[in-house]
Amino acid sequence: GNNRLIITTDTDIFVLDGNTGEMVNRQNLPNAPITGVSRFRKELIFGGTDGRVIFHNAPVGYELRANSMQGQVSATPVIHDDDVVAVSNKGEVLLLNAVDATRIWSRMLTGGIEAKPAFNDYGIYVATVGQSSW
Repeated sequence: GNNRLIITTDTDIFVLDGNTGEMVNRQNLPNAPITGVSRFRKELIFGGTDGRVIFHNAPVGYELRANSMQGQVSATPVIHDDDVVAVSNKGEVLLLNAVDATRIWSRMLTGGIEAKPAFNDYGIYVATVGQSSW
C-alpha cells in the first residue's frame, strides 16, 4: 500500500519514498545478492553469495528464510502465483513455496543454467549452458 522504491546494492537495501525520493529506510545485507531481486508480498527474494535462495523481510530488514542449492543461484528467482523457481550454475532447478520457502521439489539437469527460467501454470522451462532445453 506504500509507494516505495527499493534499491539493492552489494551490501545494502535503500527504501525511498516513491513520491518525494526521500530515503525512508536503509538495511544492511549480511549476504550480498548475486542475482536480481524479485518481490513477493513484503519479501525480497534473491540468490546469495553462499548458494542460498534468500527471503529478506523488507519492512523489518532481516533475512526471514532461506533454502540452499547445489552451486550458486545463477539467475533472478522467478515468481508465479505462490511458487518460486530458482536455478543454479550446477544445473539444479528448485521449486519453492513463496509463502514459507519450503522446498516442493528439485531436479539436477545435465548442465549449468545461466538464464532466468520461464514459468507458467503448465511447466518450468530452462536452457542449460550445453544448449539443451528442459
